Amino acid sequence: MENVIVWLGEKESVKVGDYIRSLDFPGNTEHFLEGIVTAVNEFIIEFQIIRQVVEGSEYPSSANCTTARTAVPGGHFLDDKMVRIGVFQ
Repeated sequence: MENVIVWLGEKESVKVGDYIRSLDFPGNTEHFLEGIVTAVNEFIIEFQIIRQVVEGSEYPSSANCTTARTAVPGGHFLDDKMVRIGVFQ
Protein backbone atom coordinates (compact mmCIF):
# COMPACT_ATOMS: atom_id res chain seq x y z
CA MET A 1 0.00 0.00 0.00
CA GLU A 2 1.38 3.38 -0.95
CA ASN A 3 1.47 6.11 1.66
CA VAL A 4 -0.31 8.81 -0.35
CA ILE A 5 -3.52 9.88 1.38
CA VAL A 6 -6.11 12.08 -0.29
CA TRP A 7 -8.11 13.84 2.43
CA LEU A 8 -11.78 14.15 1.53
CA GLY A 9 -13.90 17.27 1.68
CA GLU A 10 -17.53 17.43 2.77
CA LYS A 11 -18.96 16.59 -0.66
CA GLU A 12 -16.58 13.74 -1.55
CA SER A 13 -17.26 10.07 -0.88
CA VAL A 14 -15.66 6.67 -0.46
CA LYS A 15 -16.63 3.38 -2.07
CA VAL A 16 -16.53 -0.27 -1.05
CA GLY A 17 -12.96 -1.55 -1.37
CA ASP A 18 -11.25 1.78 -0.61
CA TYR A 19 -8.43 1.71 1.96
CA ILE A 20 -9.16 4.61 4.33
CA ARG A 21 -7.78 6.40 7.35
CA SER A 22 -10.41 7.64 9.80
CA LEU A 23 -9.25 10.15 12.38
CA ASP A 24 -10.78 9.53 15.82
CA PHE A 25 -10.66 13.25 16.57
CA PRO A 26 -10.93 15.53 13.52
CA GLY A 27 -7.57 17.15 12.79
CA ASN A 28 -5.64 14.98 15.31
CA THR A 29 -3.29 12.62 13.45
CA GLU A 30 -2.18 10.84 16.65
CA HIS A 31 -5.39 8.75 16.92
CA PHE A 32 -6.83 6.90 13.91
CA LEU A 33 -8.06 3.67 12.37
CA GLU A 34 -7.21 2.35 8.91
CA GLY A 35 -9.15 -0.25 7.03
CA ILE A 36 -10.96 -1.51 3.96
CA VAL A 37 -14.44 -0.11 3.34
CA THR A 38 -17.04 -2.90 3.39
CA ALA A 39 -20.25 -0.85 3.20
CA VAL A 40 -21.37 2.74 2.63
CA ASN A 41 -24.83 4.23 2.96
CA GLU A 42 -26.19 7.75 3.10
CA PHE A 43 -24.85 8.35 6.61
CA ILE A 44 -22.27 5.71 7.62
CA ILE A 45 -19.04 4.14 6.35
CA GLU A 46 -18.32 0.66 7.71
CA PHE A 47 -14.83 -0.77 7.37
CA GLN A 48 -12.69 -3.75 8.37
CA ILE A 49 -9.96 -2.55 10.75
CA ILE A 50 -6.42 -3.16 9.43
CA ARG A 51 -4.45 -0.79 11.65
CA GLN A 52 -5.09 1.21 14.81
CA VAL A 53 -2.91 4.04 16.16
CA VAL A 54 -3.38 5.54 19.63
CA GLU A 55 -1.30 8.49 20.85
CA GLY A 56 0.96 8.05 17.82
CA SER A 57 1.79 4.39 18.52
CA GLU A 58 0.56 1.24 16.80
CA TYR A 59 -2.03 -0.48 18.96
CA PRO A 60 -2.80 -4.18 18.57
CA SER A 61 -6.26 -4.84 17.17
CA SER A 62 -8.65 -6.86 19.30
CA ALA A 63 -10.13 -10.08 17.98
CA ASN A 64 -13.41 -8.80 19.45
CA CYS A 65 -13.37 -5.59 17.41
CA THR A 66 -12.67 -6.14 13.72
CA THR A 67 -14.97 -3.54 12.17
CA ALA A 68 -15.61 0.15 12.74
CA ARG A 69 -18.10 2.77 11.60
CA THR A 70 -17.75 6.49 10.98
CA ALA A 71 -19.91 9.20 9.50
CA VAL A 72 -19.58 9.87 5.78
CA PRO A 73 -17.71 13.05 4.79
CA GLY A 74 -20.01 15.95 5.61
CA GLY A 75 -21.86 13.89 8.24
CA HIS A 76 -19.83 15.02 11.26
CA PHE A 77 -20.51 18.36 12.94
CA LEU A 78 -16.87 19.46 12.48
CA ASP A 79 -16.46 18.42 8.83
CA ASP A 80 -16.82 22.01 7.66
CA LYS A 81 -13.79 22.98 9.77
CA MET A 82 -11.31 20.09 9.37
CA VAL A 83 -10.68 16.81 7.57
CA ARG A 84 -11.48 13.45 9.10
CA ILE A 85 -11.47 10.80 6.34
CA GLY A 86 -8.61 10.06 3.93
CA VAL A 87 -8.34 7.54 1.10
CA PHE A 88 -5.02 5.86 0.24
CA GLN A 89 -4.12 6.17 -3.45
